[in-house]
Amino acid sequence: MREERLTLVHDICGLIAHASDHNLALQRIVQHIAVELNAQVCLISLLDPTSSQLEIQAAFGFRMNEKPAAAPILNILELACKRAKTINTPLQVVFPVCDSPLAGQASRVNSLMVVPLMASGKAIGTLAVGRRSKQVFPARMVTLCEALAAPLAAFIQNASLTRQISENGSSADSDDSGEDRTASGAEGLAAAVFRGRSIVSGVTWGHAMLLAPSDSLNILNLEKSADPAREQELLEKAIAAARQGIRKITLESVDVLAETDISIFDMYLMLLDDPVLQEHLQKYLQEGYTLNSALSLTYKKFSDEYQNFTDEYLRERLYDVKDVLLRIKNAAANIIRNGGTVHDGNGENVHHTDKRIILVAQELLPTQLIASPLKHVCGIICESGGPTSHAAILAKALHIPMLISDKGTQSRISSGNTLLLDCQSGLCYLKPTAALLRQYRQPLALFRRLKQAAASENTEQEPADVPQTLDGVTVHLAGNITLFSELANLHNAGVREVGLYRTEFMFMIRNAMPDEEEQFRVISRLVSAAKGDPVTIRALDIGGDKPLPYINWEHEDNPSLGWRGLRFLLSNPEFLHTHLRAILRTSALGPVSIMFPMVGDLYDLLQAKEALEKAQSSLREDGIAFDGKHQFGIMLEVPSAVVALDQLLPKVDFISIGTNDLIQYLFAVDRGNSRVNRWYRQSHPIVLRTLQYICQKTAQFPGKRVSLCGELAGQARALPLLLGAGLRRLSMNSNFIPAVRSCIEKVSIIECNELFAEASQMSSELDVQKLLDDFYRRKEIDLMSLS
Repeated sequence: MREERLTLVHDICGLIAHASDHNLALQRIVQHIAVELNAQVCLISLLDPTSSQLEIQAAFGFRMNEKPAAAPILNILELACKRAKTINTPLQVVFPVCDSPLAGQASRVNSLMVVPLMASGKAIGTLAVGRRSKQVFPARMVTLCEALAAPLAAFIQNASLTRQISENGSSADSDDSGEDRTASGAEGLAAAVFRGRSIVSGVTWGHAMLLAPSDSLNILNLEKSADPAREQELLEKAIAAARQGIRKITLESVDVLAETDISIFDMYLMLLDDPVLQEHLQKYLQEGYTLNSALSLTYKKFSDEYQNFTDEYLRERLYDVKDVLLRIKNAAANIIRNGGTVHDGNGENVHHTDKRIILVAQELLPTQLIASPLKHVCGIICESGGPTSHAAILAKALHIPMLISDKGTQSRISSGNTLLLDCQSGLCYLKPTAALLRQYRQPLALFRRLKQAAASENTEQEPADVPQTLDGVTVHLAGNITLFSELANLHNAGVREVGLYRTEFMFMIRNAMPDEEEQFRVISRLVSAAKGDPVTIRALDIGGDKPLPYINWEHEDNPSLGWRGLRFLLSNPEFLHTHLRAILRTSALGPVSIMFPMVGDLYDLLQAKEALEKAQSSLREDGIAFDGKHQFGIMLEVPSAVVALDQLLPKVDFISIGTNDLIQYLFAVDRGNSRVNRWYRQSHPIVLRTLQYICQKTAQFPGKRVSLCGELAGQARALPLLLGAGLRRLSMNSNFIPAVRSCIEKVSIIECNELFAEASQMSSELDVQKLLDDFYRRKEIDLMSLS
């Protein structure tokens, strides 16, 4: 019962989280509830605030524009709403026959259950479920529907509130008085409302912590101070606050994120006490400059000196200096804003370490996020970035709600301001009123419960059975992970194999290249935790949309076609040697496969293989253990490699299709460019035929295996097409696994092959989507539950 309840509650929360249209979401919710409970009728009714009458908002099993023939149902709905109690009773009600094939001949129900939807202690509507059986609903179904009522009520109330804000905002937009539109849109609810794009969903609140932009140390206008003694005192307080903050967050960050390099924080502490750094700051303060100007001048001085160093390691230390100077600047700014109260380098009050923090930045670097008190960070607001930015990837992995807001948001917020962050609706409220917080009480409680449930479920789970299609064909599922902490989520989804471990994140969150021991420490922890289950490790894939801050990346007109992936690795043989040694050493701890990104042809592959063999030879010479029987493979993401499969397949153990890049290269579309997004067509017939060609080619080489690890693998809606193309191995983010598993078990290979044969001969992606719609309609599979 507990598993059934959690599954359905999570399904409904998933529909809510992905809802872009309130009414459509409600309609899909009632359909999903009816199908899962085997009910003939399901409806949601809401109280009209003006007439205080219940109105049906969404219905399954009858047409909403025709009232039931038996009026007693309205009385039952009103009674449940008035009493704020569930009613479970035998009651004959006749409904007009619905055209839905899922409902069947649902013209009569003989038992009805009505659950009130409660918000802020009041009933705002009802959820009603009816079925043909004359027996009342069993207690377990009553409990289940009552569990569903809380997220439903929260969603409905939140949507109503969002419409209210939007209407107020529209009124403000038409006002030519020059009044601040953002603030007027929140009249009576908050000091201001900022709109933005949700990157990580969730509803949370906390206190603002402002982060200085990474370019804020650039010299623009140098300023002199009228009170040098005050600037000196401010520097001393800021350094003390930054030092205290670094000490507090060091162990916290490592505990939260295994990839963190603790030496970063040791370096920060040493630099804060560095006599040369102190000398430069004191010099500029004595010359009468403000602290901000002294920090900028000091950074310029170090920058000029470090650029002359021939030693790469010494040049890279400039990034540590910059981070420390930014922390001092952050601390000083927060001290000024808070009337002299000492705050640490990230803005947290050192006397309130349990404060809920929402980071506010123009641009958030991974190192800035790592150097924040992660245990207290409950939200993020940035003015720039996107879903594939480094900070966004980290926020997703840590389940921290994140919003990309308009330019100028940070300048409107002061350190310590209370913020209410609604990443379901793309809104952030500045200084929300008590009334607004009360209205958000249920959404906040729901999000908190879901996070607590996820945390409590991150215990060792038995692996689920390998899913099979209706005609008994096995489909192997694996997980894509970026962080060690995601392994628990993968296991919780019933999957043990890691189909793609992205090594690049440990490089992104450092200020210098990690050495062999650092790389080995991070990767070995993952392989050990896998406890003998397979782990496929992708060699470092940087460049394009993933440059490293400590490498001199010259400007490229089109970085997606530039110095990235294997091209970068082969251009840096010493680094590649160290990197491969670290990966190979982890193979002594468990079954490890190694694959290379961006292989273009046989020459690329042979160079990669030669580098791997050199790393193996050096380990043998040093007497360091590794598994010589590890698997070797490549990412298939460059069209030239698809054409060269006859030459590549004999040289590898496996190939993994990276559809994200393969599709953008097939259509010459930069997937990071919003202006051309509509040309990025993941289920286009050309893509389908390419996938089929790859599978057919691989089948000609016995013992070779092919998998798909791109974004397309996690789209349950596209699963029948992938199976029809011949794929039997899919690797995806853990949150997509339940929907994909469910879809596998509802289709047969025979019908997938037939569907693919028709889809692959079509001329456009739109035609394919319509074909898929018809397929799911015939199969009576709820599309929304698979999105």
